[in-house]
Amino acid sequence: MKKIIYILIFISVIFEVKSQNIDTEIKYLIKVNSQNKDIIKDNLRNAEICAYKLIQNPDSFK
Repeated sequence: MKKIIYILIFISVIFEVKSQNIDTEIKYLIKVNSQNKDIIKDNLRNAEICAYKLIQNPDSFK
């Protein structure tokens, strides 16, 4: 009976640690996703500026 209790406690500790790792991973991925969205917005804005300059003065990019 004691062995079963020890095994159950051990398993519960393993699941708790695993769930904490998953929570940390989710928070990290959400942060990375947010940063990637900001980078994409900046890149699109830079592309828009380059396209506008190219339309205004096509010879400047030769």
